[in-house]
Amino acid sequence: MDRSQSPRHRIVILAPVILAASFALLESTPPQQATDAAANDVVRLKVGTELAGRITAQTDDFVMIEIGPGNVVGFALDQVEAIVRGASAVRATPELPPALHWFRERDEWFVLHDAAGRGVGTLHETAARDADGSVRLGEEWRFHHKDGVTDITRLEVVGTDGAPVSAFARERSIDRNERLTDERVVQGSIAAGQIAVTVRSLRGEERKSHDFGPRTRLPLELRAALRARPGGEPAVENHAVFDVQGARFASEAWSSGAFRRIPGPSGDAIRARWLATPSGSEWLDAAGATLRREVNGPALVAVPCSAADASRRSQSDRFPKALVAEPGGTFAMWLPSTVWSFQPNETPGQISALDAIDEAGVSLVRFDHLDSALALPSATDAVLRWLALVQPGFRVLDRSTVTLRGAHATRVRAAFDGRDQITGGPQQYETLVHVVRAGDTWFAACGTAPRTHFAQVEPDLVWIAERFELAAEGFSAEPAGPARKSGSPRPGR
Repeated sequence: MDRSQSPRHRIVILAPVILAASFALLESTPPQQATDAAANDVVRLKVGTELAGRITAQTDDFVMIEIGPGNVVGFALDQVEAIVRGASAVRATPELPPALHWFRERDEWFVLHDAAGRGVGTLHETAARDADGSVRLGEEWRFHHKDGVTDITRLEVVGTDGAPVSAFARERSIDRNERLTDERVVQGSIAAGQIAVTVRSLRGEERKSHDFGPRTRLPLELRAALRARPGGEPAVENHAVFDVQGARFASEAWSSGAFRRIPGPSGDAIRARWLATPSGSEWLDAAGATLRREVNGPALVAVPCSAADASRRSQSDRFPKALVAEPGGTFAMWLPSTVWSFQPNETPGQISALDAIDEAGVSLVRFDHLDSALALPSATDAVLRWLALVQPGFRVLDRSTVTLRGAHATRVRAAFDGRDQITGGPQQYETLVHVVRAGDTWFAACGTAPRTHFAQVEPDLVWIAERFELAAEGFSAEPAGPARKSGSPRPGR
């Protein structure tokens, strides 16, 4: 069987919402613009659609075309039948200043859900150019909770030279009787290497001034710039960032450029760009639209929706779960993203999850029969003997001692022989095993993937092993649990 034709392995680059928006713009083009389009660049897709505009970027595997002012869409070249360059390739056209080449117009809605799959609010993101050419970036958050509603507004203005001009944030809480219970407003104005910050709340007003270095970034501006970068080699960069909501500076690591296949709306694999931020990951399609954004890791997630559906979907409880407890309720396992999904389980002492795209699996198992007095090497040997019974040709490749949940643990990388799940032919698999004692009980986190996919899956397996829950209060995504770091919701950057 040709693997590329299997639904499980077919790569779909374009999100339907991007195509739909592009088609709508083409269909609504006035007659005079349609005539002028003959002189434009044209991208002809294999599905038969043509998009006319101005090609703004082209690489060996990707093309971006501006089909309207500030409206840029991108396509992988394996989705493109032909590219025709018109007069726009040489004509003079108004360009963004070099410092603002990252700018993309944005007006997107998201629904927010917690680790238990419950809708908890909405997010509206905007990016637009003002009449003077400066850029205005905004986020409007609304969180529903048992005490009422919390609204958070964030706004940043960036000048035509790319330098931050101002930042604004407001948190406002209203109880179920629509009475204001708390409000906090932070305004920052940047000039001459200084940021003047004013913080107003129900308790009074405070003014401060801080040095604002030439390389200091604002979080919305930094996110927008990294979103616009093409994929390629992953890059990790440290940035000095001023968080206006917290009125503080921080040195933060942001990563961009990596690709990964993730589940698309129809179940096919989508090749998405990955942006790693201090609060969690964000997945972007080929046009730079957000497919999934972590606000507080997998404990609080934003997924795209229409403006009309945002409020309704925020009341739903049918989103993918990121946290599940084993049937006995003694421990629970987190999943890093929707690449993974929990498997039905009625067996106490075990939780399993599957990454169907990479043909990978992971299980967290409690070993009740192992004596709590065993030394770590002996307990590890016992777990490895158990695995050797179920995995033909099991052999250890590497074994080391690591720290897991504050305790000494063993990390074992091993290999075994298996069968390809599609063709049935021979397949080499690799396994990553973590063995640790928590209290008086031994646990093992065992993850497996085909050798060809293992390097991509391995970070997820380590992440899962490092974050399983043993305390019952950690199983909940209520405000006291891991979905909230404090009593007040706080969107990540």
